[in-house]
Amino acid sequence: SNIDPNLMQATLSMPFTWTVPKDQQEITLDVAATDFYGNSATTHWHFDVANDQKPVVMLRHPAAGSRFVEGESFTINAMATDDRQLAAVHFFTRLNGKESRLKTISGGELLAVQNANAYFSATLRVPTRPIQGNLEIGVRAEDSSGQSTEALLDIDILDDLEAPLIVMSMP
Repeated sequence: SNIDPNLMQATLSMPFTWTVPKDQQEITLDVAATDFYGNSATTHWHFDVANDQKPVVMLRHPAAGSRFVEGESFTINAMATDDRQLAAVHFFTRLNGKESRLKTISGGELLAVQNANAYFSATLRVPTRPIQGNLEIGVRAEDSSGQSTEALLDIDILDDLEAPLIVMSMP
């Protein structure tokens, strides 16, 4: 049977459904049962029913406007948080909409970073700047509910114009 969502107490003898009012952050169900012989028991179930928010990603390094040469090594540091639980943090590039994941942090490694209050970090090589199209480098956090948020780097990629160095150690 359906229960009025404003009802705070009900006596039921069958399965029921109840819609949690939207303004609730948590609910506690006090359930009492009595059997045929008059024996009774009571239990309390507590549920957090607040809306689950998307994760938050904040880039810490490199600074916006940083300039890197194609092929140069650089490190991305990001802070990722969630109001419930993070599931994974991904470092990626996206060229003309096609994404390549470069590093994923999840499981025990994710928990270790969180427990240390540290940044999620990845050392990458600056990709070749495309002649045409759009190249994005970013960090995406996913939470335990499958929601995700991403932050994109704001960097300038410079062409590698330096010729390779040839050295002969013996004739």
